[in-house]
Amino acid sequence: MRPIGDRVLIRPEAQAEETDSGLALVEHKKPATAGTVVSVGTGEHPLRKEAADLVPVLDEIKDLLYSEHGGYQTDLSQVTDVLLKATQRVPEVKPGDYVVFSWQAGQELWVDDEQLLIMRESDILAVIED
Repeated sequence: MRPIGDRVLIRPEAQAEETDSGLALVEHKKPATAGTVVSVGTGEHPLRKEAADLVPVLDEIKDLLYSEHGGYQTDLSQVTDVLLKATQRVPEVKPGDYVVFSWQAGQELWVDDEQLLIMRESDILAVIED
């Protein structure tokens, strides 16, 4: 399964059902608040579509400058490359990261009898490092 946009797929950590000394915890089941990142979406930038829509406009400007200046070639391809790269968001988490999130975050999914959560990357509160 591959999340889309800024979504992250997480394998939640099972909640303890007994204490270290062996006493059963009988309170109601608490939702997961930590887990391991399984898969990450592309992290779509909010202005990515607008930037992609500008690329043909810049190509038209380049063609217009070429025809009006008697063959003068203007290289706007670097401008379009920078525009597209600037609007490409790199996700802050990666598969294998152990993360903490709010108990209210995410949508529960069951895939092959395994519980997974899918949530927005912004719902992740922290990455636990070592």
